[in-house]
Amino acid sequence: METILSIAGKPGLFRLVSQGKMNLIVETLDEAKKRMPAFGTERITSLGDIAMFTDSEDIPLWKVLKNVGEKEQSKACSLGYKKASSKELHTYFAEVLPDYDRDRVHDGDIRKLLQWYDILVKNGYTDFKELFDREEEENGDKIAFHYHSLRCSFTYCSSSSGVRAGCSWPGRPMMPRTCFA
Repeated sequence: METILSIAGKPGLFRLVSQGKMNLIVETLDEAKKRMPAFGTERITSLGDIAMFTDSEDIPLWKVLKNVGEKEQSKACSLGYKKASSKELHTYFAEVLPDYDRDRVHDGDIRKLLQWYDILVKNGYTDFKELFDREEEENGDKIAFHYHSLRCSFTYCSSSSGVRAGCSWPGRPMMPRTCFA
């Protein structure tokens, strides 16, 4: 299972390659495949921890990306989202996620989501559930992966009882899921 990351202030998406003593080693998801360190001072978010606001409950990002993929037949986005008007963005997004919260999901959020979708599809990622769904069954035990956007506070949590264990980076509390907006 790969971990795809967004780093605030840096364009594009990144794949987690390794973890150093005080940083993460990430690789760009583009033709260059450039490797670089990501430090604890940067705001790093795993796409698996992002959810979209809806009128009822937050929907994990992988479900929204899956809906976009079904609409676009796993091809690049047909909407020119970079220059699309607010009305065009919201009309398109209403087809993808009809009950999204129109007050909390902004134009920039939709643009970012469509940009991420294009990057992922261009790099051959089309099974978003497998890529971003963080819970797996392994030998009857539940394994939960928690990646948080708090200053490089990436933690691995495992619980043989099937209950999510509360884990945190030393000196930092466990953060709830990051909501996209």
